[in-house]
Amino acid sequence: GVARSAIPNMTAFSGQQPALEKPGHVVAVNTLNLHPVLGKLALLHCHRAVFPLGFGGADASDDWSLADWCDQCHRKKGLVVWADPFRFENGIAPEALADLIAGRIDAVECTPDNRRVKDWYHAWSAGIRFPLVGASGKESNRTALGAMRTYAKLNAVEPLTQLQANWIEAVRAGRTFVTNGPLLHFDVNQNPPGSIIDKNSPAKSVWIRARVESAVPFGSLELLANGNSLIRIASADTAPPFKATVEFEQLIDGPCWLAARCVGTDTFAHTSPVFVRLDGKMPADAAALQGYFDLLGGTLEWIETTGRFEMQRRKEQLRAVIEQARQSLRTRMT
Repeated sequence: GVARSAIPNMTAFSGQQPALEKPGHVVAVNTLNLHPVLGKLALLHCHRAVFPLGFGGADASDDWSLADWCDQCHRKKGLVVWADPFRFENGIAPEALADLIAGRIDAVECTPDNRRVKDWYHAWSAGIRFPLVGASGKESNRTALGAMRTYAKLNAVEPLTQLQANWIEAVRAGRTFVTNGPLLHFDVNQNPPGSIIDKNSPAKSVWIRARVESAVPFGSLELLANGNSLIRIASADTAPPFKATVEFEQLIDGPCWLAARCVGTDTFAHTSPVFVRLDGKMPADAAALQGYFDLLGGTLEWIETTGRFEMQRRKEQLRAVIEQARQSLRTRMT
């Protein structure tokens, strides 16, 4: 392919204000901020743009960090989404992983061509909490805008006059599912996705409910615990709407995450997880934790050997972000 430079049209930025709207619908324009190694962030709902839009690369220094972007975005009441996530190249984790571990990143992106379910499952099994959001990042108009969507459940008392802000806060809370069509409903003990349910030993059970409705055949409705299938239900319908419902009691014998998904030939939908914390402990898969620890070690090596810093203070700040995340992982391993 041919490398192309994108020139941002900053006059289109609308932040917390709609660029287009009609009753019940809002279009807002925000920014995609990126570093070629440390990662990409979609910064949504900021009242002002977060600068610089990019740093690093062949002819620029690395004297910035994604943590700076995250903190600026949150000060501006915005939402931080890890775009093009979980790409680990040459044994290096993007700084975005460290910011996800530290809670600076609010959600992780899912696109039509980038549904990294195994990466989500590894992270959730390591006790790293994040909701999913759909996005339609694309190289051409062959991919339809809105091909992957985010549904976020608003509280019944929230006014539609604040639709955009309330939707952002519902995403931040994790009450989401992503889909290219099927409508997916899921709760655990009547708690929506994004929740943490606390249980104490001895082992207890939880009540899981899920429902899917789709205009086209959706494959099967599947419920997961720590990435393992608990049950799979196929639709018995021969004409739309295609649907399935499952409701059952599940014994919990350790910390876990629970979620629902639909995966068919042309369909995909996935909820954000519900976590069950047992005796105060979150899931802590040892292999996943060690893998992230080692990858962030590769990031430290990149900082020391490859990163180009004109200000020692900035280098130390970036190193501290990575070390903080590694310390968090080390604590979870014990």
